[in-house]
Amino acid sequence: MKWKELLFLVRLFREFNLHRCRLAAKGGMTWIFPAFRPRLSLGKWVSIFLFCCSSGFSAEPFQYRSETRLQPRPLKIHILTFDLRNPEIRFIILMGKDPDGEGPAEASLSDPKRLANAGHLIAGVNANAWSNLPEREGGEAPQTYQLDGYADALGWVLVDGVEKSPVDSSVWSFWIDPAGRGSIGKLTEPVPAMMAVSGFSGLLRDGMLLPNKEGPLHPRTAIGLDSEGRYVTLVVVDGRRKGDSEGVKEYELAELMLELGCSDALNLDGGGSSTMLARGRLLNRPSESLGLRPVPVMLGIVAIKK
Repeated sequence: MKWKELLFLVRLFREFNLHRCRLAAKGGMTWIFPAFRPRLSLGKWVSIFLFCCSSGFSAEPFQYRSETRLQPRPLKIHILTFDLRNPEIRFIILMGKDPDGEGPAEASLSDPKRLANAGHLIAGVNANAWSNLPEREGGEAPQTYQLDGYADALGWVLVDGVEKSPVDSSVWSFWIDPAGRGSIGKLTEPVPAMMAVSGFSGLLRDGMLLPNKEGPLHPRTAIGLDSEGRYVTLVVVDGRRKGDSEGVKEYELAELMLELGCSDALNLDGGGSSTMLARGRLLNRPSESLGLRPVPVMLGIVAIKK
């Protein structure tokens, strides 16, 4: 192999490695080739193709990108986008095991990585907020977040059509109806749905910004939909790290979701719970000093076996 051909192979490998996660939301790959294209024989093109395939390059059914911004303050933003109509994936809700059966707890707090791996999650984020519950009647609820702790999820949680936590009219929810269309809104009673999670307040409604402009800076997790209820955007903004990523206000989070093309959006649980994972890898940098905070609920996508 001549040196020009070897250089081309190295550059092609580098381009694939840099852009392996830059995928079109419809499931295709965004191909970016170097400008330098020496002539290669068919045999060498086949060798390059097999080399790239053996190196783990495959089209992912989601698009991921991260951004570093300096305004209005240092920020690190993580963005996942996928298509609910993509036949290769299925939206899924993962919930920690119910630790007390008919008791008041709805889920146990679980390590996000373990919960994601157990559910074969390709990519996803944390979802519902929760309240800690005592493990025995008459006891005191823990003041810290403990692995396997008893949790009462805030708001609606629906897993494969089975209600795990009831609708709460004080918060907003995200759900997928039987036709596969996503919706975001504030509910007073259940609606026909296959999956559902909840957060806190709404960020966008038909492209209109909902939060007040003032508010505290925190790490944030959000979910948004386009106007057709087809394309889902998941966002995590890191925070509480001076000079690195200092977090955003709810209003700024709403502006970001609008910028990303969302029509409706919802503020999920944030703070130290904000977590984004893909293929078992932690993509963001959670603010918890003691490591990943255990959570009761996650949402994301799994692959459909053919």
